[in-house]
Amino acid sequence: MSANGAARKGSTFEEPSREDQVWSDQEKAAHSAPRRQRPKGDTGDDQTAPGDDDPEDAEEQEEAELDEPSGERDLGEEDDREAARLGLSLSGSRSKHRSTTPSSKLRETRDARLLKAATYSLLTFATFWGVLARLGLEWIGKFADGQVFALIWPQIGGCVVMGFVTDRKRGIEKSYVPLFVALGTGFCGSLTTFSSWMYETFEAFANLESGLNSRFRGFLSGVAILIITLAASNSALRIGVQLSTFLPRRKSLQYHTKHSPRKSSTLLQDHAFAILLGPLFYIGAILLLILGPHSWRSRATFATVLGPPGTILRYELSRIFNAHNPRFPLGTLTANSFAVLIFAITAILQRRANSALGCAALKGVQDGFCGSLSTVSTFVVELRNLGTRDSWRYAGGSWVVGQCLLVLLLGSWVWSGNREFTC
Repeated sequence: MSANGAARKGSTFEEPSREDQVWSDQEKAAHSAPRRQRPKGDTGDDQTAPGDDDPEDAEEQEEAELDEPSGERDLGEEDDREAARLGLSLSGSRSKHRSTTPSSKLRETRDARLLKAATYSLLTFATFWGVLARLGLEWIGKFADGQVFALIWPQIGGCVVMGFVTDRKRGIEKSYVPLFVALGTGFCGSLTTFSSWMYETFEAFANLESGLNSRFRGFLSGVAILIITLAASNSALRIGVQLSTFLPRRKSLQYHTKHSPRKSSTLLQDHAFAILLGPLFYIGAILLLILGPHSWRSRATFATVLGPPGTILRYELSRIFNAHNPRFPLGTLTANSFAVLIFAITAILQRRANSALGCAALKGVQDGFCGSLSTVSTFVVELRNLGTRDSWRYAGGSWVVGQCLLVLLLGSWVWSGNREFTC
């Protein structure tokens, strides 16, 4: 209000000054004007500007992140980008800022390393029992060697367990994620063997056994080993699934999926038993190899020491290469073929070795490393999951590659002269 208007305040009727009239007109216009509609998503004065973090919201969001199950937060790079995009569209740039904090990344990296260490440890532990079970079943199967070849028994046993485990995969993973890998890849994968199967088939085809004088008899024996192994393994896998369906299921412990990242400081204690189990058994196997009876070396001790590296290598090959082409499991094919290659080389060296220790070590490479690197149980599961044409192509390709490696390496060596076993 102006000075003149203020001077006339005491009169009964005072005409408003020009300045007062202008101010009153502006107030009327402001109140009479239609209120502008607020855009969607605008929350008014309490709206936090992009880039300005509300301390209370930040604390609530941090608590929500801590209460979130760890399994849901272990996302890949694509999922991380998608989650960040969705978080930005819902909560502004603050969610994106919090989802990429260094502490969160460090915690996820540490949890992933602990989980990987636990997986490797349990793979090592399961391989010990898979190798020992295979050697034991082969030894027992020799009592019925006149009816069926001894190698069929570990193939059947491993596929039965594999069918049971794969049918209960979800429950096993809910209890503890590395446990499924240990049972399927570790125990069943090392209990069955692709390299020994290929070698026995080639040995029958090539009539390498001195007791077989008829070429045609050796050929039929090779065909029988091929067909019986495939048929028995597929049937055993189906039996394992039926056993899983028949036997009652217990409620899962929900250990891993219910583990809260808020207690991530205790994650090492939670995984401590799994992480220490494999290395302790491996150290014990090495000590038994060094200090134990020499007669055990060719039977078991070399195989138990050399088995875990084969299992871990097969696990990594399958994890890396199988995802490239779901219609052709390249990782399993690579592991099986590489095992056959090593088996053929050791079979050649067995015809040149001159010491008992060397023969025991070569036998350990065949039974331990090659037997665990190659697998029939996973091979059969993949055949059942593939389509008809893809399964025939995969099975035929695996068999042809295995036999060609044995023919080129072992066959060319044996057929070039009198190459009898020295072991």
